[in-house]
Amino acid sequence: MIFEFKNINQDECITMVMAPALITLLIAGAEGGIDKKEIDWGAKIAHFRANEQSILQN
Repeated sequence: MIFEFKNINQDECITMVMAPALITLLIAGAEGGIDKKEIDWGAKIAHFRANEQSILQN
């Protein structure tokens, strides 16, 4: 675990894990819409992240 993240609570941990996906949606949506290529890439990243151990976990 990264030392600076040791004292964050569960809600903060979830927010940190979700941040990349939320930022991706924000940027894609700012263009006026989210195209299929962006959705496919997001699904691939989400699947990959779900299968790796988070640096925020012990």
